[in-house]
Amino acid sequence: LDEMDGKMIRPEWDDIKTFVKLYSPDKASCKRYEVGMASASIKADMKVLEFLYTPSAHANSLRLSDRPMKTQELDLLGRLFSSQWHHACKLREFYLDNMTMKDSHIQKLCSYLPDFDTLEVLSLNNNYITDVGAVALSSAIVHIRPLTMLSLEGNKIKSQGIVSLSETITRLPNLSILNLSHNPIGDYGAYALAAALTSRS
Repeated sequence: LDEMDGKMIRPEWDDIKTFVKLYSPDKASCKRYEVGMASASIKADMKVLEFLYTPSAHANSLRLSDRPMKTQELDLLGRLFSSQWHHACKLREFYLDNMTMKDSHIQKLCSYLPDFDTLEVLSLNNNYITDVGAVALSSAIVHIRPLTMLSLEGNKIKSQGIVSLSETITRLPNLSILNLSHNPIGDYGAYALAAALTSRS
């Protein structure tokens, strides 16, 4: 129940904007959170609400997997990771698996990724990312120094994308897990990846 006007807020993506505007780290037990969680019908909405209203308990890991992702939804997530949110939440793990994400989604996500400077795990498994998305991702994550795991299993990344990622991983000293299985990387991509990994050893 909205404390300001007495109306029920249904926590779907169009209404998450309201929760974002009203967020404060000290609202972990507020009634709006409790009612919102009770009426949430979409798994991802519940995760966002948990993130908004219980940052100390949920902020280290945000999982929005197993549902289609809309490009405009990434704008809302981007707002969560503006400086105000980020300093309060310190996200370390971000999972966007099985969300039918295409290159346009990745390019939008990449406009916000540089703000995720505490991120350690980024998982984008089983989406529709091609070389275009991989190149954009490579440029965005190169400044995320704490990154220890990058998982892109089950996408459509070929040699061009792998070459770009290979150049990036040489500049990520903490990266210890890289999952590119079930991508058509080709011989040239495999060679570039092997060369990059060898240079790190």
